[in-house]
Amino acid sequence: MKNVNFYNPIDSKLRVWKDYTLVMPCIAIGNVGQLSVDLLISTMLRDKKCQLVGRIHSRSLQSVAGPNAFNHEDPNLTTTCEVYEIPEKHLVVIQIRAPPYKERRKLFIKEFSDWIQACQFKTALTLTSGLRPFLNPAIRDRTLFRFLTTSPCQEEFVENFIDKTQITKLSSDIFVTSRSITGLDFAGAGYARLFYREWESRGMNALFIILFCSEGDNLPEAYAMVNKLDAYLNLSEGPSNPEPRIEWKPPVSWSSFYGKKVPQEINE
Repeated sequence: MKNVNFYNPIDSKLRVWKDYTLVMPCIAIGNVGQLSVDLLISTMLRDKKCQLVGRIHSRSLQSVAGPNAFNHEDPNLTTTCEVYEIPEKHLVVIQIRAPPYKERRKLFIKEFSDWIQACQFKTALTLTSGLRPFLNPAIRDRTLFRFLTTSPCQEEFVENFIDKTQITKLSSDIFVTSRSITGLDFAGAGYARLFYREWESRGMNALFIILFCSEGDNLPEAYAMVNKLDAYLNLSEGPSNPEPRIEWKPPVSWSSFYGKKVPQEINE
């Protein structure tokens, strides 16, 4: 059987992603990262700012195939892991629709990390979530965003992120227990903790945006997350306030859950 490359471009165009930022979700509590990436891709496709450029193939990933998530009239199928490019913003956006098999997680993390380094991305930016009930009751009514970076990220990079998003760095004092945490070592984060440990050990620049939530209808969290992403990456090229600055376009695939009344915007 012929081996299939990990990354498979859909055309023969040579793309160089050195100094690009990679944006990707982590499958975690509430699927907040995936929903946020759906909003980002759908909106950028509407504005003709991004395009599907390839797909990730790995025997470690569970297989998914179905109608095009962003255009039901397009005959091309949606698959497990797709790669989109937003050239004018120097962004590559990954959508992952199914987790790796439990027994193959470490292999997938290695394959994915090898590919990121080969592409020479400037930063890997991961959108993930955590379980809100594990937070200290004293802070549950405050903003539930936190961020974490790997140690190679420079202080200037961190300060710039805080200034644009007003998100606080993750620390152990927000949790019910007083035990120290290492990276993303808390409930609900999914395999984001594995990515963190791998990227830290490789000396890679990585940023994690975390939103603590509960399982349920997590569209409000998705809109809140993608608004923070816009504030940081300046996707709309507008003034920094007020938020939101973009009229986000939900993908047509959401109509499977909401019928014709797909939410156009939900307050944070």
